[in-house]
Order: sequence, then C-alpha cells, then structure tokens
Amino acid sequence: MAERNWLGLPKTRTQQRIDNTLGIIPSSDVAKTKRWRDDKLHKLQMYFDGTQYDALAPWNQEPTGEYIPIHRRKPCVNYRFVKRMASTLASFMYGVKRFPQIKIEQDPDTEQYLKVLLRVTRLQPMLVKAFSQVATQGTAFLRFRVSQNKFLFDVFEAQYCYPVLDEVGDLDSIVIKYTYKDEIDKKEKWAKIELTKNVDILYNNPEFKENSEPDFEEIDRVEHNLGFVQGEWIRTLEQPQKVDGVSLVADVLCFVDELNYKLSQCSQAIKYKIGRASCRERVCQYV
Repeated sequence: MAERNWLGLPKTRTQQRIDNTLGIIPSSDVAKTKRWRDDKLHKLQMYFDGTQYDALAPWNQEPTGEYIPIHRRKPCVNYRFVKRMASTLASFMYGVKRFPQIKIEQDPDTEQYLKVLLRVTRLQPMLVKAFSQVATQGTAFLRFRVSQNKFLFDVFEAQYCYPVLDEVGDLDSIVIKYTYKDEIDKKEKWAKIELTKNVDILYNNPEFKENSEPDFEEIDRVEHNLGFVQGEWIRTLEQPQKVDGVSLVADVLCFVDELNYKLSQCSQAIKYKIGRASCRERVCQYV
C-alpha cells in the first residue's frame, strides 16, 4: 500500500526520497551519548527551529566529481511553516486578546494585586511560548519558582525533560538535562536540574564528551517540602502509559518538505531563466 501524506494523498517519489534521507540523517548528533530524550521529539523541534536540513549538502554546492541528488541537498528556501503554525495555535489559545481577564468586583485590591503579579511574572507570554512547544512536540514543562524574591516562570522543551508520573498522571519528579556552550572557555557542557515533590537539586556542569556519559555531582539543594513538583507537565492529550502528548504539527512535516524543495527548485529555475535572458540581451547588443 502506497504511503500517504498529510492530505491523505499518495506520497510522490520525491517525498519518499526526502523522508528516507531525513530519516537516515535526522541531525548532526551521531554520538552514542544523546543530548536529548527522544529522537522523534528532537526531529519535531528541528522543524520548528528550521534546522532539519543542516546535515545535508548545500543546495548550490560546487560539483566535486560526484553528483549530489536534490533530496540530499539543503533547500535554498526553508519556510518555517511549523513555527508559524505552532505560534498561531499558541496565540489563538493564550494571545493578548484571548488571555483571561481578572475581575473581582468585591475585592478590587486583590484584583489589582493579581494583575500586577501577572504582568511582573510575564505569565501570558510564557504560556504562549510553552504552548508553541506543546503544539510542536506534544508536551512541554512549565516551571514556576521564586528567586531573589521574584516569582518566575521557565519553559523547557520536552526533549530535554525526563519525567516520572505517579499513578494519577501527576508529576512525581522530573530531571531537566541538556547541553550548552560555555561563553568563557567555549566548551560544550551539561546542565542538569532535578525537581521532586519535596526537594530541588542542582548539579555541576561536566564537559560533554562523545561516547561518554556525564558524571554529575550535586552542588546545591533546596528542601521546600511542598508535596508537589514546582511546575506543570503540559500535554495535548494524556495517554495511558505515555508521558508525552500528541504533536499537532507532525502530520504536516511531509508537506513542509514538499513546499521547501518545490520552492527551491522554482527559485533556481527563475534565476536560471533570468540569467539566460540577460545573457541573450548582451549578445543581441553586438548583433
């Protein structure tokens, strides 16, 4: 049975070759030590960031004796359709005009306090950012914390989160682990935070090494004893035995590839036609 795209139509041979190439080379991370939890989540995020083709050869690469098929080249036109779609969905849910308005007629002081709190914590734009990730990966972690007498929110991509859910589906604990580039020594390093119902733990930043798991050491901990994890594991759909929700953009990835490759080929054809036309004009001047 022929594969079908997001419209339910049979995939073209070009699309099947693109899918195969991107499946073989999903990213530049080929080390055994994974920087993320799940390859599918990482691939979805790459489409959101517009980096899904970075491991492919340049579109206009000079020939070196071996022909590079089009489906193994990075498109010269990369329209970030997934980001546009996810951002639109997030704005529809939590945009300025959609965000709930606080109204407490019996207690205007509390109403004013809550409005100031929402403005200072920037909850509305943080929810837009969080739901953009939810729409893309199906899940995101929204953390809330108090730092230096300030109430703050942080959004973490699901691919860098390692959650443990209890029997009713609430967070029992979560580990946030990712790599970053140190601005001082320019080395790639690990960052790790562990949040539980009663304690938050911060770990050191060992250097990232290929084919070697990091050896973390605890450097600080805060025992809050609140009885719940300070954050919300947001999912589009809660599924039994699964920690992640369903991505809202996964079904359009093949369309994005078709769009980018078609636009790139059309762009090249237009440039080629304009080049030939200008060359013809120069020749006609001497005829």
